[in-house]
Amino acid sequence: IDFVFAQQALAKIIDEQTLVCVTSDFVHHGKSYEYDLFSKDILDNVRIIDSALIQAIQMQSFERFHLLVSQT
Repeated sequence: IDFVFAQQALAKIIDEQTLVCVTSDFVHHGKSYEYDLFSKDILDNVRIIDSALIQAIQMQSFERFHLLVSQT
């Protein structure tokens, strides 16, 4: 996607009260990320954390989002 096109498209629907969050996932797990919490069911555990973070965003709860990020 052309950056300028995307910026113009987003400018039509967002304002200073809008949070824009772009990510493929919230959890980067593994030794290379120095976050090696799970040894089993890694994908399922990452999905659980991602889902909780997405839910916090949907609830528009920065406090919950920040708490989850700091805990994980």
